[in-house]
Amino acid sequence: MDRQAKRLEKKRKSREQAKKKAKAAEARRPAEADQYARLAAREPFGPCFVSATYDDLESPALVSVVVTRKLPDGRVLAATALVDRTCLGIKDGFSLPPMSPGALVDFVDQVGTPHGGMVLCEPLIAQSIVFHAIDYARSLGFEPHRDFPSAHFGPRPGALASTPWCSPENPIYLPGPRDDEQAIVQRLSDAVGANGFEQLDPFGLSADFDDDERGDDLPLVYSPLGCTISRDGMQLRVAIYRGETESSWLLELEDQLGGSTVWDDRFDTDQAALDVALEAIEQDGIESFTVPPESVAPRPM
Repeated sequence: MDRQAKRLEKKRKSREQAKKKAKAAEARRPAEADQYARLAAREPFGPCFVSATYDDLESPALVSVVVTRKLPDGRVLAATALVDRTCLGIKDGFSLPPMSPGALVDFVDQVGTPHGGMVLCEPLIAQSIVFHAIDYARSLGFEPHRDFPSAHFGPRPGALASTPWCSPENPIYLPGPRDDEQAIVQRLSDAVGANGFEQLDPFGLSADFDDDERGDDLPLVYSPLGCTISRDGMQLRVAIYRGETESSWLLELEDQLGGSTVWDDRFDTDQAALDVALEAIEQDGIESFTVPPESVAPRPM
């Protein structure tokens, strides 16, 4: 075997080891999530927060909701949900290991950055925003995101409070960069008719702008190989996607607070993109692609 062949074989084995370790990490994740869910289910609510602009009635917007549970040792268990109240329901969500009250302040500040900050709210308001959105989305055929930590927000109250945008007359869809827009529009059409919903311009631009100013609005296709990797209290979402009419794939790693790393290179196959992601995480460490972990307290022993 020549030198180049040996190098290629070494890289192949490294990729295989990275895949095995990533799969092992994923296998551990449900147990970790179950542990936090059990804690959340039996402890009382602590401070809860919602985006400061949640009561703006001019136009619907995504809001973030953070709920916490008080732990006996003085720490809190926090979970968050990204909520679309007028169409898709729970677009994302995750929970974090127990943290100190001081670390919670930093975490809430980070979550609120895209929303103009966060404000304190009663647990019932936080729950009502979330469960109203779930109900409305389900009436249209959409389920909560698979990572939504439902145990942290439940049990569902017997009566929900009236909250802004809790009962839209018609669906209002604001496309996001990771949405399968074509599939969503088709499902909305099936549910309420082609003229029964409103689709907003995600760029917020008027019709006076030229197409060149609007940018490339090519629908995206997401690979089923996309996954979430959780290690040491940090979480990375591996997103692999391409334009609907393109053949090569893009690779993006997104951390639990929305920061992302996008590869400049394109990949001939989605498997090649996944291999590179797993190898990079294995070689550089998950912390290289996530926000600094100061806001996350160490896991209990």
